[in-house]
Amino acid sequence: MSETEQRKKGRDDDTAVEPLTPQMLVRKYASAVLGLCIAHTKNFHDSEDIMQEVFLKAFTKIHTLREPGRARPWLLQIARRMCIDYHHKRSTAQTIPKDMPASSGAGD
Repeated sequence: MSETEQRKKGRDDDTAVEPLTPQMLVRKYASAVLGLCIAHTKNFHDSEDIMQEVFLKAFTKIHTLREPGRARPWLLQIARRMCIDYHHKRSTAQTIPKDMPASSGAGD
């Protein structure tokens, strides 16, 4: 048996023993998801928030996962996309035109 086949077999055996539940997903993959988020955001607190959103989305979409043995790459793909969304939201929120006048806040 080749090394690739052994890895696939191990992954299949892993999911056969433990059914996909929200608790199992968090227990097994939270550190990988958080690590990816930290690598993308460079901010621990934002990464924790994104990680929570990743798992909430995964819990609501778990029925769409065709291969339970592919839960880790599936979660990491969700995390990557959410990190991209995070960067898009941040860049649009922080972009303020330089020629925009400052408001005095007194109802000009």
